[in-house]
Amino acid sequence: MSEHVLEIRFDPSTADAEERIRGLLFLTGSAGDVLTEEEGTICISAFFEDSRSRRTASEAIAAIGGVRLEDVDRSPIDWIENYQQSLRSFEVGARFVVAPDRSLIHPGSRIPLIIPQEHAFGTGSHESTALCLEMLERASVDGGDCLDIGTGSGILAMAMAALGARRVFAFDNDVETFSVLAANLARNRIEAGRILQFFGVPQSVRGRFQVTTMNILPDVIVKLMPAVASLAARGGRVIFSGVVREKSADVIGSAREARLTLVEESSSGEWWCGMFVAGERLSS
Repeated sequence: MSEHVLEIRFDPSTADAEERIRGLLFLTGSAGDVLTEEEGTICISAFFEDSRSRRTASEAIAAIGGVRLEDVDRSPIDWIENYQQSLRSFEVGARFVVAPDRSLIHPGSRIPLIIPQEHAFGTGSHESTALCLEMLERASVDGGDCLDIGTGSGILAMAMAALGARRVFAFDNDVETFSVLAANLARNRIEAGRILQFFGVPQSVRGRFQVTTMNILPDVIVKLMPAVASLAARGGRVIFSGVVREKSADVIGSAREARLTLVEESSSGEWWCGMFVAGERLSS
């Protein structure tokens, strides 16, 4: 017996592509899908009970510009076995160790971040999240108020709390993140009041923050740049990640217009991360 799979590839910057694709998959009877990212390209592998349903979905999705479609027939994958094999801890940067369960972490000097692999909201294994965590280690978090925009699983917010932030404000415009973040705060034994979560957009936030993180697609970063920059305290750090390298110039340019100056950047594979300082101009 074969699985009938439709592989749908598109650039992360393609506006609303993922939302439109998932809507069409739902309408055309997909039995489920898996999203992966490889070398700056998003791939949604959608599963169908028969080739006819797959063909219907393919014809509908083909109308979306900028997508590439491929029919794949293969032997069924044992997802439970794959999941069990994936249960491991891994080190990030100089100070963090990430795992889906606390039992997988050996006691030591690294800061543990417990993030299960049950939600696609950021587990630390993706290059963009790892780059952001490494940058946070050098961002002078201790004692300040911090902000995590598009918090997802809350991994960056929890990292800031673990690095000594006084308070962390974590928000997202996806209501599903509320239950995900609440569960992860409990798993990581974060005391009440250290991380405050809410639903909204940057324009609704008040205050100035010592460190801000934003691990989101570059087009979203550029669009929200003025609002994000206005929330940084003078001399505060703003870290942008989730950016493919060919889009980094767009982020740097819009940050410069918003009076944010690039002070450090790093990359891994196709992904780029930059740290900016607010309210200061460095000599060119």
